Amino acid sequence: MVVGDQVGRALGDRMGRLRGSRSGHGFSDRDLEYAGLARSLLDTVSTHQHLPFRLPRLGDPAEYGIILREMAVLALLSEGLTAHAIGSRLRITEKSVVKHKENIYKKLRVHDRVTAINKARALGLVSPEPPAG
Repeated sequence: MVVGDQVGRALGDRMGRLRGSRSGHGFSDRDLEYAGLARSLLDTVSTHQHLPFRLPRLGDPAEYGIILREMAVLALLSEGLTAHAIGSRLRITEKSVVKHKENIYKKLRVHDRVTAINKARALGLVSPEPPAG
């Protein structure tokens, strides 16, 4: 593309309203179609660029010494699953789930499931809202 070549569309314009100049030559229909597709892509990126900033900040499990498997158990606990159901979902024994729960309680300095889930939510380790249903 030559430096003098340009095609533009104001952000608020409707699709199809492109303006451009090309060193005295007009743009072909194909050029304008390409520009329209590029604009559509840029509009989508612009719409979604702030999305990550609207998500709640998650806490760092490493700050509490919580390992990946314990995080999986904690997430499923927060969904209301039993130790048996968690074991089935993670393909580990119920005894392993109980041990992971004990480790979680110790690391979060709590003594029961409800307090652990509430503290994990407050720390941003699990979703702040209980799952619907």
